[in-house]
Amino acid sequence: MPHFTIFSLAMYFIYEKNLRFTLNKIGIPGNIKNSLKYAIIAFLATIAILILVNIIFSSQSAQTDAQRVSVLINKLPLYLLIFAIVFAPISEELFFRALLISVISKRFGSMIGIVAPAILFGLVHFTYGSKLEILVTFLIGLLFGYIYKKSNSILPTIIAHAIYNALAIGLIKSIA
Repeated sequence: MPHFTIFSLAMYFIYEKNLRFTLNKIGIPGNIKNSLKYAIIAFLATIAILILVNIIFSSQSAQTDAQRVSVLINKLPLYLLIFAIVFAPISEELFFRALLISVISKRFGSMIGIVAPAILFGLVHFTYGSKLEILVTFLIGLLFGYIYKKSNSILPTIIAHAIYNALAIGLIKSIA
């Protein structure tokens, strides 16, 4: 339900004139080659963030955090996992990047425009019961905010987010 809410809020505030104008405003379709390039960069940087955080916090509590997330993911029904791969990246990227970054950047500048939504993005992932998940999603939020601003398109972050969710869920399910 929260994803439908954030999707609806994002579309309500982003929407202007007509759907074509609105999509162009957030960089869709934009330059597909450019979007794929930035999506690959975003995904690889996300993996680098995960590796770095796991190296820095390679303690028992980090393993316990990872186990909590795995247990939670393994309890979810298939339709919710598919939702997490397909719809969650769209709704989260529209809300946290296309809407919040644009609104906050206009008022407070680009730096705060990227950092504030990244903090919120990290905090909304507290439901996994993992402190490291909050840190990782905050760092990914910073990365995706930068990629969104640099590429002038929401498409790279949606693609990278969806691929990350698919791989993370696939790995967790394959280990279980």
